[in-house]
Amino acid sequence: RSETAIKVSDFTIVLVDINDGIQELTEKAINYLIQNKSPFAIAVNKIDKMSSPSALETIKRQLSQYDLLPEEWGGQTIMVPISAKTGKGVEELLEMIVLQSQLMDLKADTTVPAKAFVLESHIEKGLGPVATVICKEGILKQGDYFVCGASTGKVRILINSADARIKQATPSTPVQVVGFDSFAGASDILTV
Repeated sequence: RSETAIKVSDFTIVLVDINDGIQELTEKAINYLIQNKSPFAIAVNKIDKMSSPSALETIKRQLSQYDLLPEEWGGQTIMVPISAKTGKGVEELLEMIVLQSQLMDLKADTTVPAKAFVLESHIEKGLGPVATVICKEGILKQGDYFVCGASTGKVRILINSADARIKQATPSTPVQVVGFDSFAGASDILTV
């Protein structure tokens, strides 16, 4: 990790399949978050397809092996059972995210030049190199000149997640940027 790296997420949701439990990749993610003292919550998905009523308790026991005790067991780990298919529990998960963000007092400085983290990039026919970025500070505006890794450019077009063209992107906003002179690398930092 370079000194110029910026933190991409302030709060992470770890998704666990209720029937599969904690798998190797989930274990690595949890260990990484614990090691970096990054706040996170556990969303246990597919409760509509639960194989047995004790499946949720099994996941709680698995989490306790990492010293992560769910709140209902007297711990501090946020754990919300959800069903992405039916929507059950999703509202509660969103409420927990909002509550956590309020407790963390998350704020971004919009008066400084924009900085954004490149999530992915690709070549798009008729547009050239395009990168999906998430703005971390400042306001990224159409017409801004930027440096991003070995690439430079001018923001010609900003496209939001609804495929609509927008004039600016505020912090926490994922947006596609058109205007790179060459391909941007994932995890590069775009700086205005």
